[in-house]
Amino acid sequence: MKKTHKPFRWTGAILTALLAVGLTACGASSQGSGSPAAPQGTEANSTQTALDYPKKPILLIAPSGVGGGIDGTARSFVKAMAEAKLIDQTITVENRPGGGQSVGLAEFITQDPKNDHKLLLPSTPIVINHLRKEGNSPYSFRDMTPIAQLVVDYNVVAVPANSKYQNLNEIFADLKADPKSLTIAGGSSPGSIDHIALMMPALKAGLDVKQLKYVPYDGGERFDCRNDWRQCRSRDQ
Repeated sequence: MKKTHKPFRWTGAILTALLAVGLTACGASSQGSGSPAAPQGTEANSTQTALDYPKKPILLIAPSGVGGGIDGTARSFVKAMAEAKLIDQTITVENRPGGGQSVGLAEFITQDPKNDHKLLLPSTPIVINHLRKEGNSPYSFRDMTPIAQLVVDYNVVAVPANSKYQNLNEIFADLKADPKSLTIAGGSSPGSIDHIALMMPALKAGLDVKQLKYVPYDGGERFDCRNDWRQCRSRDQ
């Protein structure tokens, strides 16, 4: 008879191991170079605490609106964890949109900061928004400890199915002739990822990017260009 092995909880083990690394990093930074070494057994205790994680339901903060990329990633992650039965506790997603993820980050940093069962799922703009000169949040990526990279995604320039445009060069040609002829809608504020993703190739193509009409929305789920690329609008309108 073929021996049956009980499946090992690889993802649960990875999550707990990464948590241990995160806790160790935070502890090391708070001690400083001149602080005495940690008491014997501290590392073993930290590792055991991580292996016992999670002990209660997890709150996963998605710093964007419902239906956007971050929200979809968060809910896909929760679904995968539940279907594979990788942990015994439930995970609840709560959306905190606003300010290019700065609202969600501020809540994560300031409210119940010692709660290890509260996690944040940000994306690239959380770094960009703090570095650009228009950023005004007192909190940044430096106030948290990254523990895992879940996905790698791509930026896409999309037009309606009935659009005359077949490639990016055709769009750039019209924008070069008249920078205001098209409205460019993105799911992040100017200077953030959606904006930069198009402005960088536009700049390389010789366009005056300062003249382009960019309309930001708080998440890609909030604009609708299905009817006419020149008349992108918020779904709330």
